[in-house]
Amino acid sequence: MAGPHGQPIRVGILGAGNICSIYIENLQADPMFDLVGIADMVPERTQSRAEKY
Repeated sequence: MAGPHGQPIRVGILGAGNICSIYIENLQADPMFDLVGIADMVPERTQSRAEKY
C-alpha cells in the first residue's frame, strides 16, 4: 500500500523522547509510510534512536 500517488508517504518525527519508539515501530510496520528522519533539541536522543532503529 502507498500514498495517493503510489509512493510511500515520507514521514519525519520531531522529538525523540520516550514515545518516539512507539511511533518508529508503528511507522516501520506499515508499508504506507517511509520514516526519513528524526530530530530533537537534544542530539543524544536523536543519535540513540538512530542507533537503535
